[in-house]
Amino acid sequence: MNRAALINRVEQKVITDAREDSFDEIAALWSVYLHRPLIGEDVAMMMILLKVARVMKCVSIDDSLVDIAGYAACAAEIWENDLNAQHDLETIVKADADTKQKAIEDPMLKEAHKAYDLLNGLR
Repeated sequence: MNRAALINRVEQKVITDAREDSFDEIAALWSVYLHRPLIGEDVAMMMILLKVARVMKCVSIDDSLVDIAGYAACAAEIWENDLNAQHDLETIVKADADTKQKAIEDPMLKEAHKAYDLLNGLR
């Protein structure tokens, strides 16, 4: 299969299949079985490895390559969503920290100005 055919099959699969939304549920189940925490990204990567193993054994090579590309796209989507969520959280935390800092600084500035004015009045 050439690259154009692979891309076409991946695009057709993406168009006809709903986005895989069960990675977190799969991760939770696999976590219980493996006795270690996993996340959705782990599932996507392990599914890619499963498909690589099939390619290595010459089992459904064309389909496996399409699936690898699809799982890679799902992993990219998960990571992008995680990065956006992290950025949103960092923005909220920074805004909260700025608000708290201003709340601290404002009374301190007022007191500092009063002290400065008092000292200047005594001179």
